[in-house]
Amino acid sequence: MKVLGDELPDKPEAVSLLWQSLFMIVPVVSTTFASVGRQFRGLDGGALGWLFIDEAGQAVPQAAVGAVWRARRTLVVGDPLQIEPVFTVPAGMIERLASLRSETQSVCFWPHKSSVQRLADLANQYGASVPVDGDQEEWIRSPLRVHRRCADPMFSIANRIAYLGKMVLDLPDRKSPMAAHDFGESAWIDLPGRVTDGQVVPEQIQFCIELVERAYAEQGRLPACYIITPFRKIRSALRSRLGDEKRWRTLVGAKFSRMFRGDLRAWCNNRIGTVHTFQGKEEQAVIFVLGADHQTEGSASWAAKKPNLLNVAVTRAKRRLYIVGDRSLYRKLPYFSHAAAELRRVLPSEFLNQPAQDLSEQI
Repeated sequence: MKVLGDELPDKPEAVSLLWQSLFMIVPVVSTTFASVGRQFRGLDGGALGWLFIDEAGQAVPQAAVGAVWRARRTLVVGDPLQIEPVFTVPAGMIERLASLRSETQSVCFWPHKSSVQRLADLANQYGASVPVDGDQEEWIRSPLRVHRRCADPMFSIANRIAYLGKMVLDLPDRKSPMAAHDFGESAWIDLPGRVTDGQVVPEQIQFCIELVERAYAEQGRLPACYIITPFRKIRSALRSRLGDEKRWRTLVGAKFSRMFRGDLRAWCNNRIGTVHTFQGKEEQAVIFVLGADHQTEGSASWAAKKPNLLNVAVTRAKRRLYIVGDRSLYRKLPYFSHAAAELRRVLPSEFLNQPAQDLSEQI
């Protein structure tokens, strides 16, 4: 505990012995790249037996150096067709610094263009060249071939837009039957409107509010679903409106309490967010709020630039997917056109008035 509290022993060699003692009881320790340097301070190179890197397609290569150096063997697991690394240093500065040395001039080392997963794949002589963006190909050591999370239509959408139709589905039923986790069959709720702030379409925010409030009014519990969006402005608007205590006081009445307030805040923080924040998570149902209009078509085009964003959003849903957005805007864009073809079009009023299922979790 003292070592974890950043208090090192007088004898440096004791650090390794202390960690070995812990690993006898707890064979696997979870950490982040940001914590490795401090958490394992005092351990030499090769001191750890195995390092498992999860979601490696989202990690910049430089972040993994300290962890890889301390391990004798490393297993890298990730998907380059999901969310790419987020690196905020300007691209011009990265390229200028990289050009100073011959070892770093290759694009594969640039943190805004590469990932731990990509470097690990390049280090393997066996693999496959997989088309990922038009005619562009990427070398992948072990391409994803078997999928066990999502039923249709989520599986078919992801398989078509990102995996060249080469995945196989390993689930008992290809399409989930209606059960106690549904608002109804998966659908595209066609809801156009004018943007008021960034990419926020007020009608789409209001639709989500009515859907969540209806679920609570019928079941007495907040729904067990994720509300995901490509844009931070929409996330903020959803959290603000769905977390409005005045609305919930009216709906909940005498049940509104300090505990309910805390549960509501936690629900909004944990279940409403951008696509980036939900990578690696899953839920029975996902509501994907697109935003944007024909006047802000550039935002929609950004979301459709690569299959990664839609691929992640769609595959968070295990049983049901509900896309909320202007279908006429998105159906002509790459990748979203496939989603539009797979999902039935429903008007908001028709969707809200259909018989509701029990999409809920105890709070």
